[in-house]
Amino acid sequence: MAIQKKTILITGACGWIGRNITKKLEKNNNITLKLTDNKKLNKKNFFKGDIQDKNFLNKITKNVDIVYHFAAISDIDESNADPFASLSINLNCSINIINFCKKNKVNKIIFGSSIYSLSSQGGIYSVTKRAVEDILQNLSKIKKIKFVILRFGSIYGFRK
Repeated sequence: MAIQKKTILITGACGWIGRNITKKLEKNNNITLKLTDNKKLNKKNFFKGDIQDKNFLNKITKNVDIVYHFAAISDIDESNADPFASLSINLNCSINIINFCKKNKVNKIIFGSSIYSLSSQGGIYSVTKRAVEDILQNLSKIKKIKFVILRFGSIYGFRK
């Protein structure tokens, strides 16, 4: 019996986590990757776009089995300096991604959260991550959305 090839979409593919997950998943021949970010990445199946654009989100979530959602304003200082941008991208765009995943029958969402979601230390960043976690948990019950929450600690490393 042949293993069915899965299509995985990674949002925030140019970020540290997105790039490293991409490197690991590229080694699996049973996966087709679709990558997106608002920055340019010279990779096969890369779609440059803005996750605030609902038409773009609808397009990139079609024919996808799993979405790894890592796109966000991840710098706490930046998030707190412009809280409305953080709310728009980290919260509203995540809600839109979840909505289009449901609409386009994506099997599972893997959400990149933070240990700050359980803390008040991250300010508005914490609030956005905690809210998306709560939304996923509640929607899983009423809309049968399958999800995994990955709570990362402070991420750092060299860019290659």
